[in-house]
Amino acid sequence: MPAREDLWNLPEWFYPIHWTLVILCGLLVAYGLWRRIRLWRMGRPIHRTDRMGWRLGGLALYALGQWRVFSQGYPGLMHGLIFYSFVIFYIATSLIGIQMDAGLPILRGTFYLIFEMVVNAATLLFLVGLGLAAWRRYLRRPDRLNGHRHDALPPRWGYILGTLAFIALTGLALEVMRLRSQAPPWAQWSWLGNAIAGLFGPPPTQPPPVYPYLWWVHQLSVFVLIVSLPYTRFIHIVTSPLSILFRQSGPPGALPKIEDIEETEEPLGAGSVEQFTWKRLLDGDACTECGRCQAVCPAYAAGQPLSPKHLVLDVRDRMSRYPGALWKWQEPIVARLPFLRRLALGNDVPPVTPLIGEGEDSIGEATLWACTTCRACEQECPVFVEPMAAILEMRRYLALEEGRLPDTLAQALRNTERQGNPWGQPRHRRAAWAADLDVPLMADVGQTEVLFWVGCAGSYDPRNQRVSRAMVRIFRAAGVEFAVLGEEESCNAEWARRAGEEYLFQLRAEENIKTLRRYRFARIVTACPHCFNTLRHEYPQFGGRWEIVHHSQFIAELLAAGRLALNAHRGWELATFHDSCYLGRYNGIYDAPRRVLAALPGLQLAELPRSREQGFCCGGGGGALWMEHPPGRRINDLRADEIQTLGPSLAAVACPFCLIMLEECVTGREMGTPFALRDIAEVVADALPF
Repeated sequence: MPAREDLWNLPEWFYPIHWTLVILCGLLVAYGLWRRIRLWRMGRPIHRTDRMGWRLGGLALYALGQWRVFSQGYPGLMHGLIFYSFVIFYIATSLIGIQMDAGLPILRGTFYLIFEMVVNAATLLFLVGLGLAAWRRYLRRPDRLNGHRHDALPPRWGYILGTLAFIALTGLALEVMRLRSQAPPWAQWSWLGNAIAGLFGPPPTQPPPVYPYLWWVHQLSVFVLIVSLPYTRFIHIVTSPLSILFRQSGPPGALPKIEDIEETEEPLGAGSVEQFTWKRLLDGDACTECGRCQAVCPAYAAGQPLSPKHLVLDVRDRMSRYPGALWKWQEPIVARLPFLRRLALGNDVPPVTPLIGEGEDSIGEATLWACTTCRACEQECPVFVEPMAAILEMRRYLALEEGRLPDTLAQALRNTERQGNPWGQPRHRRAAWAADLDVPLMADVGQTEVLFWVGCAGSYDPRNQRVSRAMVRIFRAAGVEFAVLGEEESCNAEWARRAGEEYLFQLRAEENIKTLRRYRFARIVTACPHCFNTLRHEYPQFGGRWEIVHHSQFIAELLAAGRLALNAHRGWELATFHDSCYLGRYNGIYDAPRRVLAALPGLQLAELPRSREQGFCCGGGGGALWMEHPPGRRINDLRADEIQTLGPSLAAVACPFCLIMLEECVTGREMGTPFALRDIAEVVADALPF
């Protein structure tokens, strides 16, 4: 019967030595992991153990299933070959260990033959995956794999790839030696090793004397790799699944509320490593340095001083210079036996330079203000690292603790504090856009079907006032009962919150919620995805819960119900749609605006190269609309170029910020092939028969 012979051609005394080394390796790995855990524990508490069924399901999907990894062809294939082969090797080694230690005859008969066939296939695929990885990292060398701090070829990855390849090749060599010496009748099931063994001619008369030495070389290589796990980037096989398990369970991008902001003694934001949450510190060790976040970052694409990957690694490197934190049960022990403190915490000394600053190992303020909060980095990360969240925590520190803000942004914040809008326009002019439309006010009607939340852009920006007027035409054409708040409406301050000004945001949230509670309505409709996201996901933190509908969804509902009749447009044959980050990545709304455009007779819709989940930011989010642009190419210029290259006659948007940013490009420069830029509400209103 086919069976595996344990410890073939090896003396029995090898076995206890082998297990001694296994135990020693386990202790060293445990100590190394403890050194990292003690660093994560420095961070502030955050609740990430809710909805464990959902979390475990995600762990299976994203860690074992590699769902996000496979979203890209070459990297997905490369990592999939390495990962799943590694899993097979782990299972195979475990079965061998169970058979040897427990004396269970597992590897025999048909199961053993299948075992040999699968392990041989995994060996070949493993080597192919390592080859693909080496070619990509060291020969192709895409920009997203650039090293931290301008290290073009990080040696730490060469060590991992080289050691894995050496282990696989020495294991294959041992297999070839066994097959040549034993020549079992079932050798063809070990098809790779058997094919290589056939290249060396007839089997030897006795086992090769080098076999025991090569066996030890192979085993020691495995032990070295295992021991180095907590000290190299190989640690990601432990930390990446943890990052996936403890990912955010709430609405994407919804910022946590600072409780009792006027009374709290907790630090406001993160101005040092220990002021981050423990999940943010774990992120540094979970990062695989794949560079996907950097590749999709609009600020990086525009040449601005932000790479989400490098920012995460900056925090990790800075964290690694701290001694860490003890568990409570360790504190009395260390107090009695002080010499144990060095063993538990090491002798690391925190850096004296500030976390945020212009020093060599600090994170520059310009880096933090370059972020547009588009969430492309967080959506793209295969292991759910959260660089945007780290940026916003540092922005909170700058705004609330230091008062360090870009001048134009600070002015917009003062305008919002005084006048209730970032433009600084008088409150009594908020409804001036509708002066000739006889739009009903909630203060007059008290109750309505739809409360139209106009927003600051729709109220004060001349370009977006046309969108608000278009919505009034649509409401009336469909026979919708609606009203607006007028002067009672105030800025929701979403952009202020993402600029770090949590205090102003909370004041505005409480004021708006108090106003809304005075009236009765079925739902709130808004044309602004930023207002939509805030009212829907962040106002509930303050007790404000209503049905919130974006105008693209609402118009799509009206069209589906037959409440709007549209005529064909003249002159617009090919249209494209630019996805708003806050509508798409934050809220998963991609189809509604496209259904609206598809309902227009004679209008053909073409997708931009970067659309839907891969959509490219306009550059106006995260308070960027109120900041001066750095020299050089701007994010909105890059997007306008992409639209122009597609060549549509109409580019439609569904966000006032996108409209403002792209309008700057359309009107502020000469374009080879001009296109009309419209909000979808304007497109629909222009197609109404009256």
